[in-house]
Parts: sequence; structure tokens; C-alpha cells
Amino acid sequence: SNITIDRLYTGFMSLVKESQIRDAGGAIVEAFTQTPASEAAPGETIEYRLTYENISSPLGASTDSVTLDATNFTILEDGNAGTNNWAQFTTHVAGSATSSAGAIGYAETSADPTAAAEPVAPANVEKYDNVVPSVAPGVTGTFEFDRTVD
Repeated sequence: SNITIDRLYTGFMSLVKESQIRDAGGAIVEAFTQTPASEAAPGETIEYRLTYENISSPLGASTDSVTLDATNFTILEDGNAGTNNWAQFTTHVAGSATSSAGAIGYAETSADPTAAAEPVAPANVEKYDNVVPSVAPGVTGTFEFDRTVD
């Protein structure tokens, strides 16, 4: 018999946030980790790396199933939201934000409703967004940015 189950499937995107600390000379003080053991000192740089993955099964893994593409997948990093406080104590490193896919937007204040092009120094950035047009099943990607501790 053929049984159809129509239900909403949420939670098929996985996101891992890690940070790494480098001293002023570029040497690694603490390698990428989800739970930093040390605090960055003034003049050191914190490198943030967000890795995402569509954990749904690719087509062919099971018969008669649809693929779960994540469309317009957006990573929003606000340095003043929730438990984040990096906007208060760090400064954006110009040209450091990279993404394996999609556009990166910058907002000089958390209150800015939309992100724009990277501001010209010495303007600061308090919020980043990375909009990835589509993430197919099994696909991973990264969004990275650096902040210098004031």
C-alpha cells in the first residue's frame, strides 16, 4: 500500500558558531571552538565562523520524497542581541567578512532594519547578515567575520 504523510518538517538546517582568538601578530591564542576557555585581550582579534548544513536527505535517499531546499536562508549576527555583546567591546575588521555563498550585508547599528554595503572605515558594524539563495540537501557553507577587541 502507499501511505502519504503530510506534515511540516522543520529543523532541517544545522548551524554551528565557533570563534578563534589571534594575537596582534596573527598567532593563534585559542583555536576554533564553540566554548572558548579564555577571554580575548585588547588588541587581539576574534574570528567568528558560522557553519551551516542542510541535514535533510538528498533526492534518491528514499523514494517518492521531495527534497528540502532551504531558500533565502539567512544568517543574522547582531552584536547586541540576546547573549551577544561583541558590538560593545570590539571593532569590525574591514574586509574580513567572507561567505561561501550569498551576499553579506552590514549594519552600523543594531537598530538599522536592513543591512547595506560594508561601511567605509572608521565606521563600525554592529550587525551582519548573510543571505544564501538556496541550500540543497547535504550542502554545507560558512560565513566568517573578524572583530578586534577594543
